[in-house]
Amino acid sequence: MSKKFTLALLAVALLGGCAQKPAGPAVDPLARLQFHQAFQTALYRSVSANVREVTAGAVSLQIVANRQGQAVSCQAKGYPEGVARLPFDVPRTPPRQFAAMMEQYCRQAIYPTAPDALYDDEGQMELRAPVVVVFTVQNASRWKQRNAQRAFFREHLLKGEAVDSVGYLVVRYQTDGKGCLVDIRPNDIRPMDFKLDGALQGRLNQACMKLDLSGLPGIAQGDPQQTVGQVSLEYAPWTVGR
Repeated sequence: MSKKFTLALLAVALLGGCAQKPAGPAVDPLARLQFHQAFQTALYRSVSANVREVTAGAVSLQIVANRQGQAVSCQAKGYPEGVARLPFDVPRTPPRQFAAMMEQYCRQAIYPTAPDALYDDEGQMELRAPVVVVFTVQNASRWKQRNAQRAFFREHLLKGEAVDSVGYLVVRYQTDGKGCLVDIRPNDIRPMDFKLDGALQGRLNQACMKLDLSGLPGIAQGDPQQTVGQVSLEYAPWTVGR
């Protein structure tokens, strides 16, 4: 494979039972298309920002999402047609392991707001997303390192943190004993759910400045050369501590 990461979201379809309200207005086709595209982007981001090992597999994700953009349920079903699309020369992840990974990444995703008519009376919708993932070691070391760094900062900055909004953390670090700085920004998937929370940013910066960055993936132990970098990661009330 020439590409280091391939994620094919072959379709996103609303399932019967949680589709358009019987008495509600019809959904504009363009609005539906835009929602499907944004939903695909959200799931793609979650998978691509978390995978850190050689991965190849295919599942059909059955997702129930609420108005807040949280997946309240993610179930991975068999997807033989997707498995048939996998390159023959790439080792395949054991099906149960792959399914568990995709369910985890599905639950971590931040999903877009849908047209109102697509939600049921409980404020939920059910969708199906066939997914094919191929992540190989070829030329992927930087990608794996960046995702490992995201996991490092999520563990040390966001775990146990109370957040009531949706956004991005942008962490700028330098390995000369000065720690790091954090900025919070809107997430383009749900920009209206962002809060410019000075108290949150202050707590994160205090924690960041105290961090021992010697354990940051990609930092060579005992290397006197200063390393400067930047990492971004999504946050929402349901992603902290995961």
